[in-house]
Amino acid sequence: MHHDGYRQIVNVDYAPVCIQQLSELHAGLPGLSYEVADCRNMPQYTDASFGGGVLDKGTLDALLCGDNDEADAGAMLQECQRVLPDGSSYIGITYAPPRTRLRYLMRPELEWEVSFYEVGQQGWREGPMAVKGVTQEVLEAYPKQKYSHFVYVCTRKSTNCL
Repeated sequence: MHHDGYRQIVNVDYAPVCIQQLSELHAGLPGLSYEVADCRNMPQYTDASFGGGVLDKGTLDALLCGDNDEADAGAMLQECQRVLPDGSSYIGITYAPPRTRLRYLMRPELEWEVSFYEVGQQGWREGPMAVKGVTQEVLEAYPKQKYSHFVYVCTRKSTNCL
């Protein structure tokens, strides 16, 4: 991301050794910060403080492999929503198809709109697929390619009343 021009990138992990190693590896790159944090509870970040969005490359997958998977996934997604301002997005990249991830991403307490893309070995396959009104038949149709990954884009809805 940094090489593509993104700046003010905050990298978080709960493992201090990971943060230390990455901080040392990228010490010469401006605009990167590395912080030890628990994605399920991040009081050090204020509401709506991540205007550029949140990119998740496997954190939700890892939490869903744990003993407290449902609660941990819910807490993480609520924290991601909390730190996003209206109109910003949580972007999750995973191997998991919609039939296994949408139940977490579309919980009623999460005030965002969800769409997803399928990325196969040949590049962008289909997308975006808006989730609103998706039937079970559509969900079972994915993945359409072998060895696909999915990109879920969850955009926080506006809470302003005009």
